[in-house]
Amino acid sequence: MDFVEIATCEIANILGRLLPSQSNDWWRNLVWNNLNDRQKNLVSMKTNPTLQDLDLASLLAVVDANWGRLGEMHRDNREARNYLMELKTIRNQLCHRTSRPTPVELALRQWQTLKLFLKSLGGSEAAIRLIDSQLCRLVKSYQSELSLGPQRMLAS
Repeated sequence: MDFVEIATCEIANILGRLLPSQSNDWWRNLVWNNLNDRQKNLVSMKTNPTLQDLDLASLLAVVDANWGRLGEMHRDNREARNYLMELKTIRNQLCHRTSRPTPVELALRQWQTLKLFLKSLGGSEAAIRLIDSQLCRLVKSYQSELSLGPQRMLAS
């Protein structure tokens, strides 16, 4: 699973667990009313839309619009809100990438931010383990790059 897939699935699951208790008509009041026209158009094509039908940008918009409700339910409110804002930036970076590879340092930061955000909202242990495995892979890659650095310089 890649970053966007893990983030999308887990945020949909978290919202599905938290939003229904906030309003009797939670889909209309807390989800639908917080989507932009393009997002509403995409969702309205579904027969019985659910949170799993929303893309990452839509889910982040729903989290942002409902932060007051969600933030009250979790500690570290201010830090978690910062992670949300950073995730919006990360989503934009990932969806508007060039053909150049993402620097390892940036990828590490992106995955760490997702992990901290999900943990702050009670994300699943399975998702955290997936992220941890990605972080371990990236750290090994980064260590490999660092160890090859002087050798590359000598070769050139």
